[in-house]
Amino acid sequence: MLAAFELPDGLWLGGVSHLWQTTLLLAVLTVLALAMRRAPARSLIR
Repeated sequence: MLAAFELPDGLWLGGVSHLWQTTLLLAVLTVLALAMRRAPARSLIR
C-alpha cells in the first residue's frame, strides 16, 4: 500500500483539479440560489 507522499503526481494533479472545479461550481450555484431567492414567485407569461 502506498503512503500519501508516494502517490503519483498525476493523482495529486487530478485531485487538486477536481477540488478547484467543484469550488467554482458551488460558487456559481450559490450565486444563482441567492439571485433566485430575491426573484418574484409569479410568472410574467401572457
